[in-house]
Amino acid sequence: MKQATVNEARDGRVGTTFWWSVLLVPLVYLISFGPVVALVEKSGNRGLRDRVGALYEPVGWLHDNTLLKTPLEDYYRLCGGGK
Repeated sequence: MKQATVNEARDGRVGTTFWWSVLLVPLVYLISFGPVVALVEKSGNRGLRDRVGALYEPVGWLHDNTLLKTPLEDYYRLCGGGK
């Protein structure tokens, strides 16, 4: 009986870890775009800018096709990017 309880607890932790990962990975990705793109823009390295642009293309899509346009622009400027 004790073994079943240990396995159930382990399964619960695995499930919790999975859902935290599902939530945090996209959030970290989205939050990282501002500082990364601002630094790359300031570096002037065109090749790096193209690669980072490809990496953050989904954020560009969110900017162009959702109501997140203004918040994304504000966050980018807050991180030192833009004008």
